[in-house]
Amino acid sequence: MIPLMIDLRGKKVVIFGGGEIAARKAAFFAREAEVVVVSRSFTADLEGLPVERVRQDITLDAPDAIHTFLDGAFLTVPATSDPVVNRFLRSICREKGILVNDAMGEAGNVIVPAVVQGNGYVIAISTYGRAPTLPRFLREHLEETFPHMDDMVQVQESFRQELKARGIGWQQRAAVLHAVLSDPDVWEALAQGKDAAERLVRGRYLHA
Repeated sequence: MIPLMIDLRGKKVVIFGGGEIAARKAAFFAREAEVVVVSRSFTADLEGLPVERVRQDITLDAPDAIHTFLDGAFLTVPATSDPVVNRFLRSICREKGILVNDAMGEAGNVIVPAVVQGNGYVIAISTYGRAPTLPRFLREHLEETFPHMDDMVQVQESFRQELKARGIGWQQRAAVLHAVLSDPDVWEALAQGKDAAERLVRGRYLHA
């Protein structure tokens, strides 16, 4: 598997199951995709999410209903409490060429990573399911260690453009921007706000 960023706007994601895991997956995908959750019951965690909830008992005796729900789906998440049903859903999706993130059984062809995300960046972490607590540990560590990452993104963007405007070549630009990232004083200044950090960077690295 290789990591990719995929634009899911306008894409249909179907989640089978209405429990806690299904709710987490729905919250993850609902930020971009059109999410449909199919289950005979729904956890309270699904309330308030911008998803379509369809009350339906998913069984092997109703394959036509399953096919109907999968029409037009880009990705599906089998998250029912029945592993036999989840395997059946995976097999149908393979036949239809629909991507699968199996939340309850064997790995599908899509893994949902732990995500560290701000307004201007996203970092995804995965161990391919082999050490599922490690991605969460790393995510929490990054969030705690770099609480001002969004401001740093803005500082980097602003000074990259300023360096380009001064006609500084890409190699020198990269060296300056890397030095800014490696400067603990800049990270400390970010705690006082982006403007304070920019003043420090301008005085220390741009001599302005």
